[in-house]
Amino acid sequence: MSDIRYREFAEGDESSLLSLFYSSFGKPREPAQWRWEYFGGPVKSVIVVAECDGRLVGHYAILPRMMSHKGKSISAGLVVDVMTHPDYGRRGIFVGSALEAFRIAKKDGVSTLEGFPNEAAIKGHRKVGWTEAGAISVLVRPIRSKGLLKSVMGSISIPTAAERIMDVLLESLSGITLGEGRPRPDIEELTVEQTLNLGPHLERFIVESLPANAVSNQRDIAWLKWRLSEPNSAHHVFVVKKKDSEEISGLLVLKIKQYKKMKAGAIFDLLVKDEDVNVATLLIKEAIRKSRALGCDVCLMLRSPAQRWRSATMRTFMLPTPKRLRFIVRSVDGSPLPEEYNKGMRWHIQLIDHDVL
Repeated sequence: MSDIRYREFAEGDESSLLSLFYSSFGKPREPAQWRWEYFGGPVKSVIVVAECDGRLVGHYAILPRMMSHKGKSISAGLVVDVMTHPDYGRRGIFVGSALEAFRIAKKDGVSTLEGFPNEAAIKGHRKVGWTEAGAISVLVRPIRSKGLLKSVMGSISIPTAAERIMDVLLESLSGITLGEGRPRPDIEELTVEQTLNLGPHLERFIVESLPANAVSNQRDIAWLKWRLSEPNSAHHVFVVKKKDSEEISGLLVLKIKQYKKMKAGAIFDLLVKDEDVNVATLLIKEAIRKSRALGCDVCLMLRSPAQRWRSATMRTFMLPTPKRLRFIVRSVDGSPLPEEYNKGMRWHIQLIDHDVL
């Protein structure tokens, strides 16, 4: 085999990268989704490829974003889609691609890196100085017993009567009536366009709702416009406003996702002003209702080590699953991590702007 060369993404690499994605993960990547993720955002992405024998055999990408801690902005980057072609394993491509990506990210002003690696990738990340800051719980709220049981029990037939009894039980345990046609005096459902048109009201609410003592993603209208424009994705936004006012007190974004064996409503943003557990509970219940109305089997949510919304998720029968998402951090130049990322602190990523569920 020839020597491996590491370089930045260049025009004409797209088809080779999509082919590498299929070879590495065993599933296709839609071109529109790929272009949106890497080129549609407000900030340029760092994309490093490994080239050998006239083909692309490795990939390491960093999506820049701004974080916030105690009013201070932190230039960070989320590492995604790390891959090596199966025929080129054990040649140091993972480490070589990472180090080149770190060099470029530092030149672009990125100071801190974050990642959510799977079990296959964690060893490679440790080799280049990553620190495990903790794990994020995945919560699930069963909605329809049919799809849920089928995913667990495979082709075993479940009597219809038993399914109906379980559906009623799921509703009664959380006190959520999932029927249609009920009034919604406290919650307003918005389209993506209506959400973005909230402008200053939305941006002010976001700033005021972020906890000052934890690391959180910053959001502005430009970033939200990109994040909510994901191809082939249905986003539903729910807001709670104060009575007789345009002031927002709570916001939830729900994304509908289709997995191999079930359809899910994934809550990937939940913001509540003044840590209002009652508003958080109201919004989660609405997400569950919407998920059911759209034919979902479950509603999913992430909960960070900061344990926010514990009482709200208990009220709505959101149960922890065995799955945990590793959260890892690293300074881009290998220097000690900023204080806010120390393992002992109550950090959390309030909004994970990548599909880690």
